[in-house]
Amino acid sequence: MLNDEINDVRIAALHGIKRFNKVLTLSDYEVDTVLFNLNEDNPRLREEIYLFFGETTVTQTALFTKILDKLYSNLIKFEHQDDTEKIFALV
Repeated sequence: MLNDEINDVRIAALHGIKRFNKVLTLSDYEVDTVLFNLNEDNPRLREEIYLFFGETTVTQTALFTKILDKLYSNLIKFEHQDDTEKIFALV
C-alpha cells in the first residue's frame, strides 16, 4: 500500500503500520519502502512519514543510520518547505 499512487492510501498505510510498531520492529526492506516515499514532492506525505519515524523504535544501528541519512538529505532537498521544522521536532 505504500507504493499506491493515491497519497491518502499511503498515509492510511503508515497509520496502520504505526499501530503495529509497538509490538513489532521494522525490517530493512520495510524501512527502505517508507524511506523511498520521502522522495515524493508531497509535504503532507513527508510529514506523516516524519511522524511515523518519530513513533517507531529502531533496534538496529544500521537502520537508524539509514533513517538519519535520509532525514538529513531531506533537510537539504526540501529546505524551502516546512520539512526542517518537522524533522527537528522528531528529536
